[in-house]
Amino acid sequence: MSKTVATQTHKPAPRLGLLDALRITAALIVVLYHYTAWGHEHWGTKAAEYWPVLSEFTRYGQLGVPLFFLISGFVILMSLQGKNVIGFIGSRVGRLYPAYWLAVIGLFRNKSVTT
Repeated sequence: MSKTVATQTHKPAPRLGLLDALRITAALIVVLYHYTAWGHEHWGTKAAEYWPVLSEFTRYGQLGVPLFFLISGFVILMSLQGKNVIGFIGSRVGRLYPAYWLAVIGLFRNKSVTT
């Protein structure tokens, strides 16, 4: 009796378009909040006075930040599906650390130019 080892090919989980739409909506709500309801005076007067009707809706834009992070946390945990812990950590490190080190290098290059 021969034993065959079935190789499993792991398909990535399908993207959930609704979650992507909610995440971009949350980010845009925060951007609108900063432009139309936050207490700056870039419009020559307070933003809420310059955009009185729109700021009635966008003043709740600060709720977009927790919504964005809530959805992002859910999506990150969904990426764990079908992976072991080491594979998950490896994929997160491989995705995040290159950008981190580029930012660190850019920060030190800017500091050396300004000092």
